[in-house]
Amino acid sequence: MFGTLTPLEDNERLPGGIARYVSRTKESVQYTGMEDSWLLHNPYLLKYRPKSALYMPVTVHGASIGVLYLENTLVAGVFSPERLRIFHARAAQSLYICELLRSLGQYDNGPENGKESPRTPSAMEEPLTEREMEVLALLATGLSNKEIAERLVVAVGTVKVHVKNIFTKLKVNRRTKAIAQAKELQLLD
Repeated sequence: MFGTLTPLEDNERLPGGIARYVSRTKESVQYTGMEDSWLLHNPYLLKYRPKSALYMPVTVHGASIGVLYLENTLVAGVFSPERLRIFHARAAQSLYICELLRSLGQYDNGPENGKESPRTPSAMEEPLTEREMEVLALLATGLSNKEIAERLVVAVGTVKVHVKNIFTKLKVNRRTKAIAQAKELQLLD
């Protein structure tokens, strides 16, 4: 679900005309593979001939946020009415999470190739300063506060302040935890 947020334009991977119809009418459309349906005139379905297909509007709190498209190339009539609620719930949850992540700046369905690019997770309320990043990198090499101070030509007390700020921003209380958290946040290689 996360990896396939696709615009509604017709393309090789999506029967866009039907998706636009579902988006506009807010009605689900099913193709079971057994009926003679108007759906068969869609170029995508003519080319790929899935055995079953489901197009469903997805809503969260009454607002339409997308269209779920599922197809099965092996079995006809696989999308039974009793499963529709499950499909809708899963699609709504997934799209809602995508929107939340996008609003937090952690998920981007950017224009380049329509591909998503995950962004660095933001567990910090405030980013590290340039100097704190330098201190963190030196911490990761195993240097003491005194050795860091000598390398950066600052007082040991200044390094201690930077280390304390790093711990606070990363929400940790030890050097090893700070380094592990920084690696998880991709602040360190």
